[in-house]
Amino acid sequence: MDTLIVKVVGMTCGGCAASVEKALGKVPGVMAVKASHADAQATVSGEALESRLPELRAAVENAGFDWFD
Repeated sequence: MDTLIVKVVGMTCGGCAASVEKALGKVPGVMAVKASHADAQATVSGEALESRLPELRAAVENAGFDWFD
């Protein structure tokens, strides 16, 4: 299993973090997500995550947040 930590800009509360978790959790191959608005990041665990970066980025952006490289 791979683990990826991504910076997510725009989360201001626990509800925002939950929205990011839900969006990332829908990406195929993702098995677990933990987002933190305080740390402005999400930790994603799953299979072949590096190959799914465009899908992960799109999920974050479609949820209304910014992905920071």
